[in-house]
Amino acid sequence: MIIHFKQPLQTNIVQILTKKFASMGKHGFLIDNHLTVLGIEHYDFNQDELNAIDVVIPEQPSFVLASRDFKPDDTLIKLPNGTLGGNNFTLVAGPDAVESEEMIHTLARVAKQGGARILSASNFVNIDAPYDFAGLGEAGLKYLRAAADEMNMDVMSQVTNSSQISTVGQYADILEVGPENMRNSELLQALGKQKKPVALHQSNDATIEDWLNATEFIASEGNQQIILMASGTVSFDHDFSQSDLDIATIPIIHNLSHYPLLVDPGKISASSELVRPIARAAIAAGAQGVKLSIHEDPTQAQSKAGYAITPNEYMEVTRQLLKLAQVVTPWETENNTMHTKQQS
Repeated sequence: MIIHFKQPLQTNIVQILTKKFASMGKHGFLIDNHLTVLGIEHYDFNQDELNAIDVVIPEQPSFVLASRDFKPDDTLIKLPNGTLGGNNFTLVAGPDAVESEEMIHTLARVAKQGGARILSASNFVNIDAPYDFAGLGEAGLKYLRAAADEMNMDVMSQVTNSSQISTVGQYADILEVGPENMRNSELLQALGKQKKPVALHQSNDATIEDWLNATEFIASEGNQQIILMASGTVSFDHDFSQSDLDIATIPIIHNLSHYPLLVDPGKISASSELVRPIARAAIAAGAQGVKLSIHEDPTQAQSKAGYAITPNEYMEVTRQLLKLAQVVTPWETENNTMHTKQQS
């Protein structure tokens, strides 16, 4: 059951109802004026309670905290250097991994020049072989933070297990979870106990419902600052792309969920030639941002060699994306406003 209370919120009524549901063994989650109670589809409210309630939705999706039924308005992620989500278009850029102090400072300047507000790079890297490059750890995080601060940018960096959360959290503004960890419930629940925003990639074998259900492990622990990162699903054309992006996913997610949605074209295609059209298509479909992997010599990258685009390619891509976003964002805002009026 989802309960939307009238504004101004009558906190005494909310507290009374929450206690009643708790005495029945039912757990409730409250955000703003929205309360969801798991495991209840019917309840006889008294008149005082009804007077404080605007709408009651008896049925709820499995991903209730992520749903528009629970929170109709877009979630906005407040960061030190800007806001992500809603009508804000966000560029995230950086190398797949920090390789040296000089390298990350150079690419931070490139990222900023191209319009990125968030500098992204991993320092704990998932590896396939014991002697592969595994990242610089905390030293790389220090380099990343210093480079971002120099450019007045925010930082996104990946965590691959729960033991890294404290260390990465000291330096990063957003904690990123890769596709391979979307189903790592222990990690997601640990991130839910943090106050840092979490960027959650979709596993390449996950449905939309699987992906949104994964966010519940984070949100149910108290952290509703969640960013959805679309990075493609299983592809049948392995000779041409490593995964597929179903463009329909973007408007479907926006209809189902209030969380901001960004697209990571570099994880969808290892070909730099495909990054630009995939990114353009994502923005046209309503993505609220794009993450781009850049490297001065992508073929020599120590992590995921060949996956990134060069600084020159990055500058060309971002010029197009920023112009496209200027057209699409106002149009999306107008459509959303009309849709809201029709619903009311």
